[in-house]
Amino acid sequence: MKKNTLFFLILIAASPVWGQQVRNGINAAQFGIAGKKDATPVILKALDACYESGASRLTIPKGTYHFYPDYALEEYLALTGSSNGLRRIAFPLFNFENLIIDGSGSTFIIHGMMLPFELQECKNISIRNINIRFLSSVWGEGTVTEVNKEGHFFTIETSIGDSLEVENGRLSMTRNGENLPVKVAGWLRTDASGRCSFLSSNLGTSANVSIKPLRYGNFWIEVSPNQLPKEGWKVVWKADSERLESEISPAFHLTGSNGVTLSNVSVVHAPGKIMVAEQSGNIMLDRLNVLPDSLAGQRLSSLAGGIRFIGCQKEIAITNSRFSGMMGAAISVSGPTLKIIKRISNSVFGVRQISEKQWGSQFAQVGDTLRFINSADLTLREERVITRIRDLNEQYQELWFDRALPETVKPGILLTNISRQPEVILRGNRLNNMMEDGVRLQTSGKITVEGNHIRSGRHGIELGGDLASTFQPVALNQVFIKNNMLRRCNSTKGNRAMILIGPVLSDASADTTFVHQDVTLEGNTFYNEGKSILDATSSAGLVIRQNTVFDPKSVKMNYPVIRLLHCKKVGVVGNRYLNKQEAFMQVEDVKDLLFFNNEGIKSP
Repeated sequence: MKKNTLFFLILIAASPVWGQQVRNGINAAQFGIAGKKDATPVILKALDACYESGASRLTIPKGTYHFYPDYALEEYLALTGSSNGLRRIAFPLFNFENLIIDGSGSTFIIHGMMLPFELQECKNISIRNINIRFLSSVWGEGTVTEVNKEGHFFTIETSIGDSLEVENGRLSMTRNGENLPVKVAGWLRTDASGRCSFLSSNLGTSANVSIKPLRYGNFWIEVSPNQLPKEGWKVVWKADSERLESEISPAFHLTGSNGVTLSNVSVVHAPGKIMVAEQSGNIMLDRLNVLPDSLAGQRLSSLAGGIRFIGCQKEIAITNSRFSGMMGAAISVSGPTLKIIKRISNSVFGVRQISEKQWGSQFAQVGDTLRFINSADLTLREERVITRIRDLNEQYQELWFDRALPETVKPGILLTNISRQPEVILRGNRLNNMMEDGVRLQTSGKITVEGNHIRSGRHGIELGGDLASTFQPVALNQVFIKNNMLRRCNSTKGNRAMILIGPVLSDASADTTFVHQDVTLEGNTFYNEGKSILDATSSAGLVIRQNTVFDPKSVKMNYPVIRLLHCKKVGVVGNRYLNKQEAFMQVEDVKDLLFFNNEGIKSP
């Protein structure tokens, strides 16, 4: 009796303290995170405590913490853009609501192929003040230190931490005691202004290559004369292993989550994309920094690209963020595209994702409206509501619709989800040295791109979708591109417009409808190199006003500064082309064109 009374008194005395801890949030220090060799088990305990107590904040004291996969939670995941399979997770957030994770400026060092943050079916989650550094990766850089044209060889110096060596006459890396082959993906060339361009290489597959080790981290490579790089170029290498690539994960993966905010977060040397968000909404990214590892003297931050939103809805906002040195687009918004495989009945169809990198990912939910599109000419715009979904496997689904569809809807027709077309806001971001596109946006939601600096190798901004790829073809509606600065990353062959408004049709003539509505380009500054600043197709209500284009005096304008195909109600007003030579426009099948008060641009 006395023991029970004493326990009861202790419980009453402790309750206010525990209640105060919950109200103030939970601190990872309570679980002994300081000084731990592996923070993974500690974080898992802290997250369990947050979930069970309903705490609204998890604070991690400022420090450097290491995360290893040995005791991490393992979960089978379907990851768009990566291979589906088991992943080890540092911060597994499943069904959490109203939680702030504050790293207090800490650095998280990720060992092995871990997924740092997995968010499933979460609501109102904020992740802030965190620096993520991947210690081991599947790619790296070196420097060309010597080039001998007579001897047809060059030497490279790589980071000692990359642990490259020569095995059976090939570059290789050691991971978990296993020797994996490495190939040279290409070369990075940097000019005096700091802009970087990428030149691909076939050294990884060429038989006419001889490699010998020099001192540790340095290698002698003999090649044919036409494969020689130049001294000072950066060599980019990557693991040549399908199994290893199948383990790659993004730094953040979101599925079915709403109200997710990342602020003051940086990611260094990611093996894959920075974030993949699927079937989620109301996502806010502010002061997200993805930059090359300056400590290692790198030029690239990712071989894969930055942030990809798939089938999301409501609002996506990215502000005051920095992206630099990416092989793929920094920001991509689209939806997966399905193809009809089988017509089961007038209202039931068997479908499959076009890309195997999307297999297993959720395409829609019951109640969503789908649009049926003939990819050859964008006709057949039937729309139906999903009433039932049956997933037979990762590759094949069956969909039930609310009404019967005509016989013209048959195998080969594409389906897009028009219920998941988010509004996108990009404001105050800096995208530097994007080797390909800067931004790809395929959504019918309102788009605002304002006050950004974009330097890219291909299109700075690509809008509208590409039917020749797995991107979702959409009809743009209310697009505002204002007060941005766009520069070219390199002088690519052919004409790559700084801003592209699709769709780009493959093996088909231009469509016979005006797909896009109300697109405005205003007050933008283009630092061009004799290419087009805008290539627009199938647009109605296109306004191009008060933009300024700079071209080097030495560059001859061989391409139209603006190219318009099958557009109507177009205004080209108050734009300036600043060069001694006069620029020209290319206009095909354009109705109601208003052109006046433009400087340095010949009237079409």
